[in-house]
Amino acid sequence: MGGRDHIRISAILAPYLRDGIRREISAILEDLLGQVDTVIEANRYHAASDQLDEARELFETIGIADEAPLQDIVLDLSRWGQLTLRVLQRQHEVEVRRLQNYAEEGFRLSPGAVPELGQLVNDIRERACIKAC
Repeated sequence: MGGRDHIRISAILAPYLRDGIRREISAILEDLLGQVDTVIEANRYHAASDQLDEARELFETIGIADEAPLQDIVLDLSRWGQLTLRVLQRQHEVEVRRLQNYAEEGFRLSPGAVPELGQLVNDIRERACIKAC
């Protein structure tokens, strides 16, 4: 997996990271748009703007195109650890919920890479947790 400050995200899990970053960017944009319609709070606006910049940078770092050949991604956890943890954790929750919903409807689906995604979230949490975790 690289050094202590780096983690390798397998090509199989890379789409989950991309989907998670898309969700993060969408949520930030929704927050910013909501602020434009009301009284803008400077601190909240600047925080959301900074979060958008960080998510956009990570998106560009890992490659924005889903059509690109699947490749492992190596990320610097000292730079991207908290954001990567946040987006993968949320994406894992989405995938688990999706599997549960199908099960409640009587469909049996293979969990696919969801358990591996959960393990990656745990690995990042252990390695990248700085005061925020």
